[in-house]
Amino acid sequence: MKPVVFYFSDGNDQDYLIASIRSLLENGEAGEPVVFGYEPLDLPVPHRMITLPPLELCEFQLGKYRRDVCISMCMRVAAIDWLAQEGVEKAIYLDTDTVVLRPLTEIVRFLDGGGVFGGVLDVDEEDTGQSSGWAGRAAPVVDVNPYVNSGVLALNVLALCKSGPLTPKLQTFFERHRRAVYPDQDFLNFIAHDLGVMSVLPKKFNAMMSRLATMTDTVTYARRIDFILNEAVVAHYAWLKPAMRQTKSALFYRLILPYLPEGDLKNSVLKNLDFLHPLAK
Repeated sequence: MKPVVFYFSDGNDQDYLIASIRSLLENGEAGEPVVFGYEPLDLPVPHRMITLPPLELCEFQLGKYRRDVCISMCMRVAAIDWLAQEGVEKAIYLDTDTVVLRPLTEIVRFLDGGGVFGGVLDVDEEDTGQSSGWAGRAAPVVDVNPYVNSGVLALNVLALCKSGPLTPKLQTFFERHRRAVYPDQDFLNFIAHDLGVMSVLPKKFNAMMSRLATMTDTVTYARRIDFILNEAVVAHYAWLKPAMRQTKSALFYRLILPYLPEGDLKNSVLKNLDFLHPLAK
């Protein structure tokens, strides 16, 4: 049986979510995804909608995200618990700002081969060596290595939840640390290391495009674009909100444009692409 692909949306990113699901169904060789949210979303794409109440977390020191955004990000943990309760064994999580470019076959193979928790390194040597944007980057709350990005995850849900639901452990995590830097990501990295199930996947499964905006070496920049276009399985913007006016955002919008629904966002993309980086046209 194929893994369940799932998303969480608070309703503020529906156009991106629709585009991601369309790309998944067209390119990913995956079944109908599950979309978790606070309330039903009217999405013109095949999906199963599951509503969950917002998590009630203790007070903690905020970083760059508002509290409601932190809670929204942590809802994927509640989604994992829901899937485990339903007896779902294997799942693939995707952020809404992702585009599936190629079949997810190798991620499925990782799970079928006994993998429990797989993700792509949040920062690799190419990022730190050729990107000016990482010098002042806030350190995660947890000091673990490797540390992966939570925007694309391969999960054996039943193995992760073998000792019980994750949500109570999330509460304990925030009670201990009392601050949030990358809230869900910090917690999931902590859990994966605590259980001894962390695996690093090749970066083609989560090609983070925000790296392009701060790359200082033109050769590395061109190589990363070629990699995204010709090798990446999932492209991930990996920033709070994609910004079309940034000079190196055009590639992301070029990739999602065929999947965007008609509306203000698509019209804005069509209008603004001409002002953006020529390498991405």
